[in-house]
Amino acid sequence: MMMKNRSDEWIKLFEIPTRVLPEIERRLFQMNVHELSLFPDLEGLAGFLRQKASLHWDPEDPADYEGS
Repeated sequence: MMMKNRSDEWIKLFEIPTRVLPEIERRLFQMNVHELSLFPDLEGLAGFLRQKASLHWDPEDPADYEGS
């Protein structure tokens, strides 16, 4: 790796367990840190809608199915 032997103290590596990623994403979304706030263009809007749907859609809840 290119940066393996660097000793800069500002470089930190954080290993985040996969099981906590959904909770981290949910909390960041609640703090208005999402794709649209980071990337204010059409791609950011599309990512925001995708993220919002995945965070707020419950496949077990019949109320989340319109027309059913």
